Amino acid sequence: MRTPRGAVVVGVEDAPDARLAVRWAADEADRRAAPLHLVHALDVGYRELPPTTREYRRLRHRGERVLDSARAVLPFGFSRPVSSEIDDQPAAPALVSASGDALLTVVGARAHSIGYELLVGSVSLHLAHHAASPLVVVRESADPVAARVVVGADGSPGAETALRFALEAAAREGLTVTVLHGTSGRPGAVDQEQAKREEAIAAAVATWSAKYPEASVSVRVEPRHPARLLTDASAHARLLVVGSHGRGVLGGQRLGPVGQAALHHARCPVAFTR
Repeated sequence: MRTPRGAVVVGVEDAPDARLAVRWAADEADRRAAPLHLVHALDVGYRELPPTTREYRRLRHRGERVLDSARAVLPFGFSRPVSSEIDDQPAAPALVSASGDALLTVVGARAHSIGYELLVGSVSLHLAHHAASPLVVVRESADPVAARVVVGADGSPGAETALRFALEAAAREGLTVTVLHGTSGRPGAVDQEQAKREEAIAAAVATWSAKYPEASVSVRVEPRHPARLLTDASAHARLLVVGSHGRGVLGGQRLGPVGQAALHHARCPVAFTR
């Protein structure tokens, strides 16, 4: 079926991280007053021979059970519209397709389709490069009571999009926002390019803070590599937000080293903005 326009889409599998993602997606759909769309991939694409009719029916039956289990972990009293689909494609292309009309796409950090990660990497990594909507990769938070959103900033348009996403999320949940910018220079040494980046960050923060005054914002500039700065800060964050760096040569979003580090090493859910 077609993804309902403006839905929060979540990848569903029989795995702990995937169930965690379903609960996170449901909470987000509730906060955004959006429908929730569950997607389960049969993953029949990487086989020497296509499945027999009997095998296909067995896979479909298993998929229905997985979707039923996902509905069972929805929060008590969840009242947003819920739809679901079973896709014959592997998980990554199925979710990329579903993300086209999505408000947000959500997956578990380690929710891989069978055999898929052996060929092209994890589902979450593929989506970080190719999803058409913002993506949230969900994992257990190191600090479940953290009350802040952490966002990386470097003065680029992608970072400004990430800042807007972070402020929107913080405003909805009553959280604070910590804007972090890591530099490679010596403490106290600011060159001309660095000064321009910090000026752009300050302007973006001022613009978006004015639009979301209910979210308290602080800015920190530290002489540390941005990847280490953000992943360390994620240990005490509700959500880490990073931006893409434009479009790559293959037509997907280009995920830089900071995004790669966040995907693999963050200690809370990570949002990749578009």
